[in-house]
Amino acid sequence: MQQTLLAFLAMMMLTWLMYGQTRSTIGAQQNVVNAQFELMATAVATERMDYIASHPFDAKTADGTVGRSNQSLSALTPTVSFGTSASGCIVASTCKDLDDFHQHADTVTFEDGTEVQFAVTSTVAYVTSSGTTSSNPTWTKEVVVKVQALPLYSEQPFLYMPVEMSRRFSPSWSHTAAP
Repeated sequence: MQQTLLAFLAMMMLTWLMYGQTRSTIGAQQNVVNAQFELMATAVATERMDYIASHPFDAKTADGTVGRSNQSLSALTPTVSFGTSASGCIVASTCKDLDDFHQHADTVTFEDGTEVQFAVTSTVAYVTSSGTTSSNPTWTKEVVVKVQALPLYSEQPFLYMPVEMSRRFSPSWSHTAAP
């Protein structure tokens, strides 16, 4: 009887050790998958930021209303009008300038053997020279792109934390030198 009990306890210990080893292996595999998703999300965020960067600083700098000869901050798009351009900017390709991307959200499919989808959102804000957000127009806009993996087979996405990338933009001409 004692030997049977000892054998049973030994089997339970072995089972418990195998369970711990299996959980450890699964955790390591989940970390590898998360790292791969993080790389894909970073690529998506970089591509979106590069696309946004290809647009003019403001509608008024694009049409020449504000430029080297007229450096009027009051002519720039007010913060309350960010993301509400006449084009609607429902699809990224219809955005005309940086502030059109404010509160823009869409889904990007990253095809790498399987269809992996990411939710991409962007925000735009004026920032001061000290880096604080301003409700008044300034010569610097900060764009923040946030990318989160959408769940594939479960309710929890494979990416533990969203990837967030920010960049500041100013007009292509120097606003410090008078004409």
